[in-house]
Amino acid sequence: MSKRLFTLMPAVVLSTLCRTALPDQLLATYTYPPSSPPQPADYIGGWGSSPPPVHDQFFRLMFVLAPTPGSGAQPDVLRIGITTVHGLQSPGIFDYTAANEPLWNAAVALLTNGVENGVDVHMERSLNDPFFPRPLNTESVLGLNQQLLHDAEITKIRLRFNGVIFSTPVNNFGTVQGSGFWEVWGNPVPGPGSVAVAVGFLGASWPRRRR
Repeated sequence: MSKRLFTLMPAVVLSTLCRTALPDQLLATYTYPPSSPPQPADYIGGWGSSPPPVHDQFFRLMFVLAPTPGSGAQPDVLRIGITTVHGLQSPGIFDYTAANEPLWNAAVALLTNGVENGVDVHMERSLNDPFFPRPLNTESVLGLNQQLLHDAEITKIRLRFNGVIFSTPVNNFGTVQGSGFWEVWGNPVPGPGSVAVAVGFLGASWPRRRR
């Protein structure tokens, strides 16, 4: 083994350890429009109609991703959370990970590619309705920090579903809104400073050859 490779190995190992040894961090929060800090009544999907809509007893809440903004009608749209059916009385915290989300790898690839992808939050009011083919927002519109997520290790996408809000009809027009917010959890890429400190520590403790 060459001296150069032997020297680089501690940096590679410690770079990985810096990322995996840390507890999960909240990397991003999504609502529409974005709010900081997020509020319990933030919008995560809904619809309006005249006469006021009657809410179905069951529905889905989805975190929608696509390679490009405005591509909502295309078949490459990813819908995280589509496998979960919610009811009017089922608020709570729902985590989607590699273990329970079939689209996990594709979603993580989009979140961490460092470019402006299409993203949205959506509420499907009927279990039989097709996905509404509307244009998607850019990630920055929903408050995404692309620099923080670029190449990050994403461990879960979390839905904090707080409930359903029925608006008071105005001029016979009413709305139904799912309230809460979506979160992205994981570990950002270790900064050069943290890796340098770790490598320096390992270098100081590395066994040296006796002269």
